[in-house]
Amino acid sequence: MLKWEYSMLRQNIVDRMPSGYSHASNLWNKEDQGRFMDDGGRSALDQVNDLGKSGWELASVTPIASCPASGFTGQTTELLFTFKRPAGE
Repeated sequence: MLKWEYSMLRQNIVDRMPSGYSHASNLWNKEDQGRFMDDGGRSALDQVNDLGKSGWELASVTPIASCPASGFTGQTTELLFTFKRPAGE
């Protein structure tokens, strides 16, 4: 029986610019990726590609809505990327 292991990547999609709107499509736009870099300076596209090169397959993307205290009530502010690969790789 095939066994799987999973990895998850949580990505902020709220624009760091003054508008503060969610722009998930900009995660993949090379001109706008700088606004969505992680603390290590890597874009979402870089992180997803790195996982793919390591044998991880993207299995799902789940939207995460913000909490009321953030001021973005009901707005999707993050995406949770779930990856899988056969265990033991």
